[in-house]
Amino acid sequence: MKKSLPLLAAFFVFSLVPSLLRAERAASSFLYPACRDGKWGFVDSSGRTALPFVWERARPFSEGLAWVWKDGKALCINRKGKTVFRFRAGNAAVGDPFRCGMSRLTRGEKTGFLNARGKVAIPPRYVTASHFSDGLAAVKLSFAGRYFYIDKRGKRAFKADFGLADPFSEGLAAVKRGPDSPWEYIDIKGRTAVPPRFEAAGPFSQGLAAVKLDGKWGYIDRKGAVVVEPRFDRAGEFACGLAPVELDGKWGYITPKGEFAVRPAYDYAS
Repeated sequence: MKKSLPLLAAFFVFSLVPSLLRAERAASSFLYPACRDGKWGFVDSSGRTALPFVWERARPFSEGLAWVWKDGKALCINRKGKTVFRFRAGNAAVGDPFRCGMSRLTRGEKTGFLNARGKVAIPPRYVTASHFSDGLAAVKLSFAGRYFYIDKRGKRAFKADFGLADPFSEGLAAVKRGPDSPWEYIDIKGRTAVPPRFEAAGPFSQGLAAVKLDGKWGYIDRKGAVVVEPRFDRAGEFACGLAPVELDGKWGYITPKGEFAVRPAYDYAS
């Protein structure tokens, strides 16, 4: 469930757009990065050129900002293609989508965060860090250490720490207390919201989260009640009222009631 800071344009275009940037994609004004004749620009949902093909690289928009590169330098632009800021810390890697007004940067093996003005808000000091969501990020100071959550000032959000910790979604985060502990969900105060009992646990989306029980995946609501009985081999997040699931080696899509809207017939779905 953990994600390292992406560095390749292709990863962002084909992986982050469908998942991390779903809210942006729902907007009618969403712009998609595209490459033509070796240069990157942005097109709208009809395929028309929205921003010219002038950049060496480009990442998807998130929270109204997109990373682009020109003359080897990273900068952030707005939807009109205007430069919002230029990033000048030469030995740091940037390009992560903005979440809660924060974007990860790495320097060496350490991760920190930039704010939407291009200033280093939290210096790189973590060996791993999730993106911000619900105002918090899960971080780790050393590979042998434990995860804890920080706020946008870099302050510890609450005392509890964890063996594994995922980003918050819809006010809840999946965590494991120890290597042999089951997964549970906590709230933004660090309190247990859904008691530990899951073999694996995904993020909440549209009020439901995929969880694994007795080797099969199903879905629970925010109170921990099972609303779709575990019977799937794999399961993804809900978006636009449907979630991808795998059954007997084929993928399809289900409704929040667990009924198939699209019967399993595909090698993969996301």
